[in-house]
Amino acid sequence: MGMDLGNQDDQMTRELGAALGQTLFREFAYQAHIGTTRKPIHKSVLRARTFIEENLDKTCTLTVIADVAHVTPQYLIRLFRRDLGQTPVQYLWSARAKKAGLLLQRTGLSISEIAWQCGYENANHFSRHIKQHFGVPPTELRRQRWQ
Repeated sequence: MGMDLGNQDDQMTRELGAALGQTLFREFAYQAHIGTTRKPIHKSVLRARTFIEENLDKTCTLTVIADVAHVTPQYLIRLFRRDLGQTPVQYLWSARAKKAGLLLQRTGLSISEIAWQCGYENANHFSRHIKQHFGVPPTELRRQRWQ
C-alpha cells in the first residue's frame, strides 16, 4: 500500500502502522460489502424519477410517467417497488410534499400558491396531505421554522 512512516523503528511507529493497516483493511471490507448489497437503480426508474421531480407542478399520471420511462405502467410499478420501496405515484406525492415543506419553511408564499406550485388541485387537498405527511398542518409546519 505504500505506507511510509519514516525511518523510525520505535514501538509507537509500529503500533501506528498496524492501526493504519487495520483501518485500511476494514474500510476495504466495508466498501466491498456495500458494493455487493446495494443494487443499482434501473435506468427506467431513474428516467421516471427525474421526470417526476422536474414536473411536480403538472398533472402526472402513471401512464405518462411510464411512457417517459419507456416501460409499461405495471413494469414501472414493479421496478419502483424493487429499487425505491414505493410506487411511482407514492414517490410523486412524497416529492410534492417535500417540495411543499421546503417552500413553507423557506418562503413567504401563500398556502394556495405553494399548493399550486407543487401540483395540488386545491388548498384543502394540500393541507390534508401535508398534515398526513408531516404530522402537522401547513401553518404549523411554517411556524416551526421560526422556533
